[in-house]
Amino acid sequence: MNKLKETSLLTVLLLLVMLLVACSEKEVETEASVEANTDQNLGAGEIQEVKIKLAHIYSPDIFTYEGYEKFANLVSEKSNGKVKVTIYPAGQLYNDSAIPNAIASGQLEMGVTTFETWASNIPATEFNTLPIFDDQEHFRNALKSGVKDIIIGELGGLGVKPLIWTEFGFSYFASNDSALTTPESFVGKNIRTISPLMSKFVELAGGTPVAIPAVEVPQALQRGTVDAAVSGVTAFVSWKYYDYTNYYSGPFNPGLVLLSANGKWWDTLNEATQNVILEAAKEAEDFLTERHDVVNDEAKATLAEKEMQYEQVNLSDFESAITPLKEEFLSRSGDVGEEILKIVEESR
Repeated sequence: MNKLKETSLLTVLLLLVMLLVACSEKEVETEASVEANTDQNLGAGEIQEVKIKLAHIYSPDIFTYEGYEKFANLVSEKSNGKVKVTIYPAGQLYNDSAIPNAIASGQLEMGVTTFETWASNIPATEFNTLPIFDDQEHFRNALKSGVKDIIIGELGGLGVKPLIWTEFGFSYFASNDSALTTPESFVGKNIRTISPLMSKFVELAGGTPVAIPAVEVPQALQRGTVDAAVSGVTAFVSWKYYDYTNYYSGPFNPGLVLLSANGKWWDTLNEATQNVILEAAKEAEDFLTERHDVVNDEAKATLAEKEMQYEQVNLSDFESAITPLKEEFLSRSGDVGEEILKIVEESR
C-alpha cells in the first residue's frame, strides 16, 4: 500500500515538472516571437534607438574637441534624439595608445586617436609619420589620390569603420634648452614620441625615444623626464608646453586624427541609422577641415606671444635618417606601404 502511495506521489511530481517545463518553453517562445515581431515592425527607413560611447583624449581648448561635440549634436538632431552619443574626453576612459584596441575589440562603439597609434595593428598607418610631405596641400592630394582608400581597406580588415578624418597640422618638436634642428641636436636627448616609426626616426637622428601618454607629457617636461616632445602646435597651446619648453622646430610630418567605429557594432545598425551617423560625420569633418588652418595660425601666434621661439627645419639635413626610415616603413608595411609611397610621390 505504501509503495502504491509513493508511486502515485512520484507520478504527480513528474506531471508537475512536465507542466512547468512546457510553460517555460512557451514563455521563451512568446518572448522570441515578440522580439522577432519588433524587428519586423521596424521599417527599413526607421531610425533605431542607439546609445554610443565615444572616447578621445582632447581637452575643450583644442578644436578637435569642438568638432566631436558638433558630431554628437548633429547625430542627435538628425535622429530626433533616437541616437545618443555620449563623449568621454581628455582620456577619461582610455589613453591615446589604448583607444585603437578598445575600438577593434568592441569595448568602445567609437573612439578617436592619432592615426599612427594604429601602427601596431596596421603598419601602413604610419605613412604620415614619414617626413616626406612638402606641405599640407601635398598631404591632402595624397589622401584624395588613393591613400585614404587603401587605409580604409586595411582598417576594414581589422574590423574598424573610419568615420571622420581630421587634419591636425604638421608635427614639431618642442624642447627646452635648444631647438632640435639637426641630427646633432637630437644626440643625448630623451624625446617623447607617439609611434614605432617616429621612435625609429628619433633613434636614427641620435636621440632616445620615450613613449608616454599625451596627458603625462607636460609633467614629464616639467620634471625633466623628457627633454623634448613631438606634437602639433595646437597641442602645444592646449597642454601649455610654453610653460616647460622654450623652442619648437619643424615642420616634420603631417598629423592626422581618426574617429572610428567598431565594425561589428556598425553592422548591427540598419541603413537609416547608419545614414544619419554618416551625414553627421561628413558635416563634422567639413567643419574640422575649415577650422584646421585657422586654429594652427592662431596657435603659432599664441606660442609667439608666450615667447616660445620657432626654428624652421631643413629636412634635407635629416636625409641620413629619412632614407633608412622609409626602408623601415616598407619592411613593416610591405606592398601596401610601397603603393602608398608611390601615390605620395605622384601627388607632388
